Amino acid sequence: MAKKETKYEWRVNKRDEHGDCIDIDFFDTYAEALAEQGTDIELTRIVGDEDNGIHYMEYATVTNGKLPEHYDEGGKVNKAHHAEVARAHKAA
Repeated sequence: MAKKETKYEWRVNKRDEHGDCIDIDFFDTYAEALAEQGTDIELTRIVGDEDNGIHYMEYATVTNGKLPEHYDEGGKVNKAHHAEVARAHKAA
């Protein structure tokens, strides 16, 4: 049985005038995502393994320059990601 792995990526969602997502761009850092034009930025937590692929994904949307304490599925957003967002907004 393969070991579970957790990966993170920043997504910038681009939406049309109806709020429908029309494009998604992916970034390794929040600062890169912040520089991209888009409607909203979210941190994606991806849990899976080599044998079975992705087990599940959770999303945390940045609002007013801050991440929520928890992902949409209940997992806790780690302090390092909160700090990453705060640093990027200080530098902007």
